[in-house]
Amino acid sequence: MNFAANIRNPHTRRAYYRAAEEFLAWCASAGVPSIAAVQTGDVATWIEMSGRELAAPSGRHRAVFAAAAEGMFAEDFAGRVLPFEARAAARYPEIVLARPQAGNPIEKFDAMIAATALAVGASIATRDAGGFAGCGLTVINPWTA
Repeated sequence: MNFAANIRNPHTRRAYYRAAEEFLAWCASAGVPSIAAVQTGDVATWIEMSGRELAAPSGRHRAVFAAAAEGMFAEDFAGRVLPFEARAAARYPEIVLARPQAGNPIEKFDAMIAATALAVGASIATRDAGGFAGCGLTVINPWTA
């Protein structure tokens, strides 16, 4: 489900443009550094927050956005999003405990990403290569590779 910007109705086009602007502003305020870093949870959180802020009749738009996002997640991200599950949870303590001992503490979410990658034998692609140093992973910086 790829979004095509071929919307004929000018009012609908403006509404989508405003929603995109609001989403990107929310991303910036939530610490999402770029559109490339947006996660499915970010989209779902924004939709839920937007739904709570809308007046009652406009609440139906939340359901439309949520359905569109769920379709996008199911189609575009199928098999590409790994869960933090038991195998990853078993690898998590070794990362969280070893990094501070080496003088290089790690953020909780980075440790979860590293543990998930270790559990499935995956590499990590990120500009923050240093954030995963010493985790026993292959880290690829896509901007310099």
